[in-house]
Amino acid sequence: MQAELRLPADFSLYTGDCIISNVRDRIDYSIAEFIKGKTLFAQHVAWDYLGKVWWDEPTEYWCTEIWKDYEYQCTHMAPTLPELRAEVIEVHGKY
Repeated sequence: MQAELRLPADFSLYTGDCIISNVRDRIDYSIAEFIKGKTLFAQHVAWDYLGKVWWDEPTEYWCTEIWKDYEYQCTHMAPTLPELRAEVIEVHGKY
């Protein structure tokens, strides 16, 4: 679902690999486990957009801000990463 929620200002980028890759068609659950409950976000990579993915403790949902051409587009949230990825692909396309 789309939400009026933004990435908290005090969150930092996880500097490892991306958590979701549409290009490689995968979700990295080890990164999800690492960032969950921390003030970290990881990247969701696609050809035409970039997502900033984090675990939102108050709602207990995974969230992602979608950015395209350096501009914020919207935020999506879902209880699981596969559901989040599917919704983002449905709205913004796979690539």
